[in-house]
Amino acid sequence: ARRLVEAGRTELVLTGVHLGQWGKESGRGLADLIEAVGNVPGLKRLRLGSLEPFGIDDRDIDAMASLTVFAPHLHLPLQSGDDGVLRRMRRPGTSGQFLELVKKLRGALGDGLHVSTDVMVAFPGETDEAFSRTLDVLREARIGRVHGFIFSVRPGTPAARFPDQVDRQTGKHRLEELERLGRLLLDEQAARSLGRSVVVYAERGGKGAPSGYTGDYIEVHLPASYERDKWYTVQPIWKEDGVLYLERPNETNRPE
Repeated sequence: ARRLVEAGRTELVLTGVHLGQWGKESGRGLADLIEAVGNVPGLKRLRLGSLEPFGIDDRDIDAMASLTVFAPHLHLPLQSGDDGVLRRMRRPGTSGQFLELVKKLRGALGDGLHVSTDVMVAFPGETDEAFSRTLDVLREARIGRVHGFIFSVRPGTPAARFPDQVDRQTGKHRLEELERLGRLLLDEQAARSLGRSVVVYAERGGKGAPSGYTGDYIEVHLPASYERDKWYTVQPIWKEDGVLYLERPNETNRPE
């Protein structure tokens, strides 16, 4: 991390499989890693990759809250907001525990914390009512970005042998409804930055104008005069499809 920051990479992301379990075999924990990397001189922003909700403890939350460089965005896979479906998936925890965790995180990291998530629809046994409960949990948790996908049978797995498989067409309809809600929720998260000063690292360029992300992981489309690999403090005045703009886009300045 020190070498990366010294080389000019001043935003870092800690990522891995079961990230919350980092260090447990050596008697340490994710909080130790967050604090060590977060205090590297010159670092301006630290993010976490996908983090299983059951992998977060109070010390992790305290470590995040103690760092001014910690980005107010966490990706916490929910998969389903129905407890019956979660049990069939063999996932630990309940929808209620997920909601309580989000509430605790916002209490420590700020009400503007952006929580994104993964949701699987059409898992065997998912009824219309169970799917509706998932949508309710997403609304109640004020989730922003939603990565949705349809259950796909994998031969040899227990779920492949469940008798109550959900037909593909129903899965497609549910995914479409989930994605509609996801676009609305992301737009609501983006709206929180309108008229406010936000810090953006311009990390994308190419043929069109550069773009980057706010601390809470909302994309900001920047004017063509802005340069890549630089930090900017900007004030978005327009949002569209979950993207922020410094001016109202038209056909000539929309991102490609």
